[in-house]
Amino acid sequence: MFYNFLFRIVLWVLGLRLRWLGNNNEKFREKLKGQDFTMQFRTFDNKAARAFHFRDGQVQPLPGLIDKPSITLSFLDGHYALNTLMASGKDQSVMMKGMQEQKVKIEGDFSKLMLFMQVAKYLGPQKKKPAA
Repeated sequence: MFYNFLFRIVLWVLGLRLRWLGNNNEKFREKLKGQDFTMQFRTFDNKAARAFHFRDGQVQPLPGLIDKPSITLSFLDGHYALNTLMASGKDQSVMMKGMQEQKVKIEGDFSKLMLFMQVAKYLGPQKKKPAA
């Protein structure tokens, strides 16, 4: 229960960051130029879910479950989702292991997942260039 709550908070913060990047980061927008898709994150029991609509470099976070997302990442539960997402930043094989163990399910257009992984590098804090 507590981890589902934390997972919902992480997804909410992810939405804020994605929206900010869409409004403020030219490289992020360029990677997503011409794209129009919806990515959904959820737990198997649907107790935590959030979607993100990507359109021409802009991102609109959407609460809860949506009909017909382009791609859905489903996790066993909030605890597993948090651990997997945190670990996959350092080791992408963690997600594959979760899929093999059927604790992670990915449904939909895998090319959109690959695109998301390309722009995920912008999610962390960006280093500021020193002033000349």
